[in-house]
Amino acid sequence: AATMIASLFLSRNSSRLLGLILVWAKQRSQGRLGLSIGLHGGLVWGYYLINVGNLITYTGIAPDWVTGVGKNPLAGLVGLGFLGITAGIMRKRSSFKDLV
Repeated sequence: AATMIASLFLSRNSSRLLGLILVWAKQRSQGRLGLSIGLHGGLVWGYYLINVGNLITYTGIAPDWVTGVGKNPLAGLVGLGFLGITAGIMRKRSSFKDLV
């Protein structure tokens, strides 16, 4: 039950954090969508490379909530950490810091 709750928490919050990153990227570029589109495209490309391109193999040694729920690398603790670092960079450089 704890693993299921952790998985749900991570998957829901990673999508919210991604939304904040994309909004801050838009604000950083004076309302233009280029940076947001580029970040989103890069994440989609990375997801495709990791899962479809078999860049990594999920062994099952680490729990899903660490490596990614449903083999989604952003829906795990590692992905949430990556998004957190990206969010920190975007927020620091954004002109719209009061969103959180």
